[in-house]
Amino acid sequence: MTGEKAGVRRAVCDRRAWHSVLAGIAVFVVLAVGAGLAGCGSSSDSNAKAEKSVAVFGTELAPYSSLDPVKEGVYPTVEANVYEKLTDYDAETGKVIPQLATSWEVSDDGMTWTFHLKEGVKFHDGSEVDSKAVKFSFTRSQTGSASGYTWKPVESIETPDKYTVQLSLKYPAAMDLVTAASYGAYITSPTAFETYGDKVFEAGYDAGSGPYTLKSASLTEVLLERFPDYWGGWADTHARAPDAAVIRQMAEPAVRSENLEQDAAQVIQSAAVTDLPRLLEDPSLKLHNNPGWVALVLIFNTKKEPLTDIHLREALWYAYPYQQAIDLAYGGYAEIPAGTILPGIDGYTQQNERFTAPAQDMEKARAALAQSKYPDGGVTLKCHVVAGDDKAAKCCELFKAALSELNITLNIQAVSTSVIYTQAVEPNPKQDILCTQWTPSYGSAKDVAENMFRSQDPNAWNLSYWTSPETDKLFDEAILLEASQRDASIEKILEAWAIIEPQKTTIFAGNLQSTPVARTSLKGFEGFAPSKLATVLFYDTWFE
Repeated sequence: MTGEKAGVRRAVCDRRAWHSVLAGIAVFVVLAVGAGLAGCGSSSDSNAKAEKSVAVFGTELAPYSSLDPVKEGVYPTVEANVYEKLTDYDAETGKVIPQLATSWEVSDDGMTWTFHLKEGVKFHDGSEVDSKAVKFSFTRSQTGSASGYTWKPVESIETPDKYTVQLSLKYPAAMDLVTAASYGAYITSPTAFETYGDKVFEAGYDAGSGPYTLKSASLTEVLLERFPDYWGGWADTHARAPDAAVIRQMAEPAVRSENLEQDAAQVIQSAAVTDLPRLLEDPSLKLHNNPGWVALVLIFNTKKEPLTDIHLREALWYAYPYQQAIDLAYGGYAEIPAGTILPGIDGYTQQNERFTAPAQDMEKARAALAQSKYPDGGVTLKCHVVAGDDKAAKCCELFKAALSELNITLNIQAVSTSVIYTQAVEPNPKQDILCTQWTPSYGSAKDVAENMFRSQDPNAWNLSYWTSPETDKLFDEAILLEASQRDASIEKILEAWAIIEPQKTTIFAGNLQSTPVARTSLKGFEGFAPSKLATVLFYDTWFE
């Protein structure tokens, strides 16, 4: 904690202060040369040109898992400020909206998608965002993306002219949603790859076209700086957007709260439930709780004894303290899911009308256990939870207490994000239960269900290892219908869930609201967009 506290003091207008706020990143002196440094939010119109403003965002986990936007699959925190996509998704309306594309159309058979690009947009290296750059980026996404499965429909990518990209598909697919994905859809500069080679994603380099450039990065802290020639411009409120932004891991909830209260951070990803009442008594702070595309899931390894036993899985499923966990771990800022479709995605309402959210029922848990191979309990299960996710860890502790009533022991082990998923895959998964947050790559009703429950070769995301030819067929049908008959596609996903849910392979423990707390002096911030987990879009914020 001492090291974190050492870097939380406000910036003042000298070079030493720059290093204090952004301790540990040597490049900061470059930004301080020739300009004073204002405390965050303190610059006025009269002296804004002589000062630089800094916004600090405190995150729970590391700011990134990869600086390559094709490989990032946890937070788009960095990518969404540095890179851009052809389209984006508006969860409030459920509509796809333009970003680097001005318009697009799809053929009647859903097999050909044509995107028209904005003209004159430049990457940070000075090269132009054109159809060749889009083709280059999508080709990388097809082969190297953590979300490469979203690009499987693409047969070929054509560039009829400088500002037109045409996707020819193997089968109909909703490519407007795919190009709006949170992961694996960002456009990168081919010239940057040619110029920088293997360094293109190292600290101090990037291949983006967004409003900010990547100046430096460590495992726990990233520095972004304004790109002065950004095509969107720096007029109106954007003129007062932060000159620089720091995304810093503050793993301890108490440290996040302290940084926020001292105005050393202007936004924190979340606060401890016990800290929230105190924080919200301060009129200079505001909670922005919004529905998110994040489900807390506990995935059972159905290939490994003892969880091959469906009745034992049923016992666990009924024993989980659904409402208690939401109340105590998340302060009520979550809901118990009725299925795999998340709030703000088409199909969510239909799902909730058809299926009932689960509830703890210890009587049913005991009855299920009595039918299992382990009627008296006596089993020990290893539960892996993402290190640093204190709320998920709290849920696991509450689950452990409930299971003790069944004479079942739950050993909880915190595992870092960088290895928890590699340990969970075949040929020798290390866990019996994996507790993690799950978020879709894009706003599709099928994304979560298909990835968690369909057959995969090699297996990347089906970490319960349960599959069914019947549900695989329904997923295939849903894919073919999504581009042109979205309601019919949703119906196939709901049919699949009716088969999956009774197998009790996974506890869908909570649809989590995002709960960032921000200083009211940082204007324009209204919380995290559901499709951008733990991401502050600094371009849209400004200091009062």
